[in-house]
Amino acid sequence: MKKIIIYRGDNPQPFVLANGDIYDSTLVLSEVETDIFNKTEEKTLFYTGYVNTDHTTGYRGGILAEGEYLGICGVRQNKRKEKAIWLYNKRYGIVDQKEFLPDEAFILPSLVPNPNHNGKKIIQYVLIHRGGLSWDFSQGCITIMGGNFDEFIKYFKVGECALVILKRGAFYKFPA
Repeated sequence: MKKIIIYRGDNPQPFVLANGDIYDSTLVLSEVETDIFNKTEEKTLFYTGYVNTDHTTGYRGGILAEGEYLGICGVRQNKRKEKAIWLYNKRYGIVDQKEFLPDEAFILPSLVPNPNHNGKKIIQYVLIHRGGLSWDFSQGCITIMGGNFDEFIKYFKVGECALVILKRGAFYKFPA
């Protein structure tokens, strides 16, 4: 199974966009393999320091709380029809299609009160998807800048699940 670890605010030299959005986090994608003797080996597949873990500047939505989640690869219904990873609550287990999950599976904890959910500390439908160069295209999703996203998502097939771990990095600043 693949594992995605995101260290929020771990890039000492973040990439700041003109609108104030900041790619300040790092992401490590690895795969854990078990041989016939039950010996496990973790292999790093991809690394980037160009990740954003909060919402677009000026948008006041939720911010995904640190923790462990599952993610499933699916196809976004946007112009590009590109793959993305939908995060969901681990208690729902591994599934083959995101459509098999109930809406409640996609309700996750937020660090801040979310006006989109009557001020509750929750956020819903968090994806890992492509971010932009003029703004990060996010209402609380985890975004990976442009070509870095292409390199990341090529490791996933539609329907494939991964463990997603979000941690605070060394340079993290709590949102104002």
